[in-house]
Amino acid sequence: MTGIDRFWFKCPPVGDLRLPISQVQRVALRRNIENMFGSMLGNQNVQALMLNLLHGALTSEQARAVEEVKKLLRHVLPPEEIIGFLQELASNRFNLPVRMRASPSRRRSAKNGCEVAGGKKSC
Repeated sequence: MTGIDRFWFKCPPVGDLRLPISQVQRVALRRNIENMFGSMLGNQNVQALMLNLLHGALTSEQARAVEEVKKLLRHVLPPEEIIGFLQELASNRFNLPVRMRASPSRRRSAKNGCEVAGGKKSC
């Protein structure tokens, strides 16, 4: 099997599948699960699904998608780890606080990490 390149993650070649799966394989699996949920429900609905999963408030459509994914996950994860795996994906990836956008008068330069406020530069 060859490595898979995504803009957010480069998966090294996995070779033969051995259980339990490695941490690198778990990261790749999480990204694939996100992609599957996006295909099933629409990419714009994945965050809502994950937040509802964390709060135990899935809609019937979301519950069907989660059950379908859980069936697939049984091939690579012990059944008792599946819910925790999905909850970890949801909490680590989608339950992040909203970041405040920098105002135009106060921003940080991506090049050197210096802050620009009111035309004055400080590093």
